[in-house]
Amino acid sequence: SYISFIHEVYRKRFSAHFGKTIKGFFYDEPNVPSITPWTWDFPAEFKKRKGYDIRDWLVRMMVTYTVYNITATSTEESVQKARSDYNDVWTTLYAENFHGVLLEWCTKHGVLCAGHQGSDETLSGMLSGCGTFFKNMLFNHIPGVDVIWDQVKVGEFTDFPRMAGSSRSLQGKPLALSESFAAMGHGIHLDTMRFVIDHQMVRGVNKFMHKIANYDVEKSFYFHPPDVSPVKNPFVRLYGSILNRRTERLCSLFAEGGPVGKACIFVPLENYYRGDKGVTEGLDALARQLTYNQLEYDYIWYHDLADLRVEDGQIVSASGACYTELIIAPSSRLKPEQVEKICQLKRAGAGVIACAPQEWDTSSVRLAKDVRAACKCVSKPPVPGFLSKDVPVSTLTRRLPGGDYITLLLNESLEEACIKIACPDGWAVCDEDPISGRLYRLLAKDGVVCLSLSAGESRLVRQGDAGGLNALPAPVADKAESISLNSWTLKLPDGHAVPVEGAMPSWAEIGFGDYTGTMEYTAAFKWESCSPHAILDLGRVCYAATVLIDGKHACDVVFTPFKAELHNLSRGEHTITVRVLNTFANSVCGTEERYRELKESGVLNGTYAPIYVPIDRKVLDSGLLGPVTIMPART
Repeated sequence: SYISFIHEVYRKRFSAHFGKTIKGFFYDEPNVPSITPWTWDFPAEFKKRKGYDIRDWLVRMMVTYTVYNITATSTEESVQKARSDYNDVWTTLYAENFHGVLLEWCTKHGVLCAGHQGSDETLSGMLSGCGTFFKNMLFNHIPGVDVIWDQVKVGEFTDFPRMAGSSRSLQGKPLALSESFAAMGHGIHLDTMRFVIDHQMVRGVNKFMHKIANYDVEKSFYFHPPDVSPVKNPFVRLYGSILNRRTERLCSLFAEGGPVGKACIFVPLENYYRGDKGVTEGLDALARQLTYNQLEYDYIWYHDLADLRVEDGQIVSASGACYTELIIAPSSRLKPEQVEKICQLKRAGAGVIACAPQEWDTSSVRLAKDVRAACKCVSKPPVPGFLSKDVPVSTLTRRLPGGDYITLLLNESLEEACIKIACPDGWAVCDEDPISGRLYRLLAKDGVVCLSLSAGESRLVRQGDAGGLNALPAPVADKAESISLNSWTLKLPDGHAVPVEGAMPSWAEIGFGDYTGTMEYTAAFKWESCSPHAILDLGRVCYAATVLIDGKHACDVVFTPFKAELHNLSRGEHTITVRVLNTFANSVCGTEERYRELKESGVLNGTYAPIYVPIDRKVLDSGLLGPVTIMPART
């Protein structure tokens, strides 16, 4: 019925455009009416798959009891097994008879089947009214997740996008998709978008739907903010292409290369089927430990496990994905056939690591006392790699066809992070501009390159034969000759200009808390260095800036750490102009008066305002907050 109401209507009218202009269909968060779905033919389906009558166990499965205000269900093994089998069967039927039917129809008519399910924001939601993630993604051309709220942010470890990246890898599919930004608030800006995209990219996502469009600007501005029209949205008009070019090149670059070695973590669905979500803590701890030791991995489940084989000491999936080790998280529930498969892999020469405690006999595999010990057992990739330990920097490394290695690094913490990269003789480590591809060779000391990343900062690094890398020497700032710009003229929206001395105020402090738009800062400086090159550090910018030197465009600065190179500076007097743009959040809730006025007008009724306004209120600081310095640079 769903296909007849939706897909067939489009096919009858637009079939000539299928596979061309119309690439496919995207579903969003389909689910069943409850966590215990039932149909009249379910008992027969269940018996066919499990061999017994589920009706004999329904009462004991469903009834709960309360002791000392704690509500629980029966813990008897027989009841738990029935509950597990029930959840296994209904999620399989759901995957086959909804997602499978959609995939079959789309494949038949030459279009893509894509989308994401609900409850895919954490591993703890592995079993929900939307079924189970990995089963559903089997019936999908492009596995997907969504990051429409602020689930991904600097300072918090979040790994759920890797579920889509893992499905992509294990099924040999070229793309994993993210629906991003739809309801992150009017305060969404390019640096946040860059962090969210990079966070997902290091976890295997490589197709992004920037869902920030309204269908009717006048009627729905407060519902799905902000508008994507360049006429209405100055962020899109002035800077959107920068983000898109950057994302496009990174996705293309990493698509060219092959992985350099990664592990796989088994997700024991049996735990979730039995209502035991405690295993999630072990999975998350293991994921965090691997991620912040710059080790890559995929999640696998029992469908993948059954198809694993061993070739030359490597674990190989049905799609040909290779893994160095298979890791079993603490307290994983395994069925006898799964234990036998794991032991079989070990006997064939595979690296298998089980984290204590386990309820099965682990004598035939390598047992690690905790996730930290398990992480130490994982093989490092065969490339001059990262020497740091327990640094909150995630990475994605690929070997390009020419032999170079590229790595996207992302500092996921709120503090500066330092990462050390090995640089043996004859080797070079270079900073690479993600948009232009320009290379800057980084200096090594005693065979090690040290990189500092600001909170939330990304860096793209290329490693390879020093003779083959056409790299410029990296510019080094001369902090001793730095110029601090402490005296500015600020042009206000009404055309008046006011002096700004010393500490730079937020726009709210000068009476423009509910203003959204651009303000212009101008300062004079005297350049006395013999170097024509400089590094401009704008300090804190809320939230994007265009820089002009002597009235000519010099650079756009939109990403952390809000630094840029300046060139061709001649000795003498110069003028710097910084045009700063804030977000739509100020026009919605920049002041209590403005927010109260909107609430009373009714335009926020029926919108996501209760969710996005608290997010917006975190980004109300506006302007060039500095401190601003210009430092001579030598190469």
